[in-house]
Amino acid sequence: MGMAPHYARPAAPVPLQFDTAGAATPAAGTALTLPDWRGVFLDPRLRQVIALGLDLAQIQSSAEAARVDVARDATQLAQARDALQLVVGAPVDAALLAGTDAFDGSVALAPVPAHLEAAVLLQRPDVLAAEHGLKAANTDIGAARAAFFPTVSLYPLHEPHIPSE
Repeated sequence: MGMAPHYARPAAPVPLQFDTAGAATPAAGTALTLPDWRGVFLDPRLRQVIALGLDLAQIQSSAEAARVDVARDATQLAQARDALQLVVGAPVDAALLAGTDAFDGSVALAPVPAHLEAAVLLQRPDVLAAEHGLKAANTDIGAARAAFFPTVSLYPLHEPHIPSE
């Protein structure tokens, strides 16, 4: 016997005010589908309110998507400024940064001065990271080449005989 209380099942599970005799029953093997809301609600004012509510929900969804895009773009901008400061090695003045109207979809880089020593360029973090990536790729290529060669293992069948003194 369980510990749960015993409940009596109601005599009529569906209230009597609902007429189930006139409901259409689907043919065998067909799935029930949710009817379109326009066919359910017959009052034109209610239909108009529902349509306006749906339009409002779609507009709110679009506005929220735009807010997410703005937040993502702001994060990318902050990350780009941080990366620029890392490359330069010092805080960059906002007056030196290009404005939003400066870009037409292409990227313009300032030319590197001719008198700049190569040692200065080799100390940049992005150049160092690219160099380390190249070394790692070369190591992977060497390991892949070595995998093509057969491996030979020499094991003695018997232990070598050591003469006793």
